[in-house]
Parts: sequence; structure tokens; C-alpha cells
Amino acid sequence: MGDNKRNEGRKEGVAGWTYIVVAPRLARPSTVYRVVVGILSGSSPVDVVAQMSSSATSLSSTRASIEPGQVQELLIQIPHTSSNDHYTLQVEGKRGHSLVFRNSTLVQATPTFLTILIHLARPAFTGNQEGE
Repeated sequence: MGDNKRNEGRKEGVAGWTYIVVAPRLARPSTVYRVVVGILSGSSPVDVVAQMSSSATSLSSTRASIEPGQVQELLIQIPHTSSNDHYTLQVEGKRGHSLVFRNSTLVQATPTFLTILIHLARPAFTGNQEGE
């Protein structure tokens, strides 16, 4: 179950804003890391920034304006050169210049993953055909 674990938080931010952030605990090289942010209540949109960084590098960040009652996926490209390292994912939400929420968590970067390749000599069989 290690790969399926997620960092998940549902908290109440400043002035009664309720939000949820869901993200994987593992990041793999050359993949897109997905962070799901939901603004569950409030009266106006929240500007959300998600950034992945480490002590040596800063990966790309992404931003979105999320309306109350909406959930949005934020995508961060993990570079090919990521090694076995820990990154810090920071997700921050602001309304104007006011901080609504800020969360950070550790994310493990790992080059190992499972690939399954199925190759068939004949792509499709009908009911009357037999395999060779």
C-alpha cells in the first residue's frame, strides 16, 4: 500500500475558509505530479500556488484561482534527473494579499516504478478465430 498512500488534509483556514489538499507521497522522475485542491467554503476565489522544492533544487510551481465549492487539479512536472531524495510540497492559498491557508509536507522522490507491457501477435480475436 506504500504507493497508494496520499498526503491528505481537510482544514479550516483563516476566517472560516475550509479547504482540502490531496497529493501522493511519492514522485517519480519524468512524470507529472498531481495535487488536488478543493475550496469547500468561502465567499470569493482563492489563488492557490503549489510548489515542489528541496534544499538543492526548486522544481516548477503551478497556480490556479479556485472558486468556493470547486476542486481543481494542479500539475507539477518532475524532472528526469530526480534522484532518491525528499522534496517539500508547499501549497498556499491567498485571497488578495491575505493568507487563507498554507500547508507543506515531505514527498519522496523515487526512480523505481512498475511497468507492465502486454504484446499480442494478433490485436483482436473474434468468436470464430483460434490462436496460432
